[in-house]
Amino acid sequence: MLIGNYCSYVDVYDLCDAVVLAIETDLSGHEVFYIASPDTIGGHPLEETVKRYYDGEGIEFREVAREDASSISTAKAERMLGWAPKRSWRNYLDETGCART
Repeated sequence: MLIGNYCSYVDVYDLCDAVVLAIETDLSGHEVFYIASPDTIGGHPLEETVKRYYDGEGIEFREVAREDASSISTAKAERMLGWAPKRSWRNYLDETGCART
């Protein structure tokens, strides 16, 4: 199984927050922003996932803030919109994938 986004995801409420900030901004022109959670779905280690599914050869791994870091940088959205993710899959599921009650 190939994972094109390396298990990155975004919580729909965080995405909506980003859309509202983009609509309300006074930036002129057109900008593209990546919106993603800071961790991988299921807490999979990023480097291990890349090496497992893509062999990892020729891929430069930079230092990340956490082992299960997302492969998608949201730094531009954070810098230009003031957006920051507030939610995680962990708000809804436990470590085994069962719904929190």
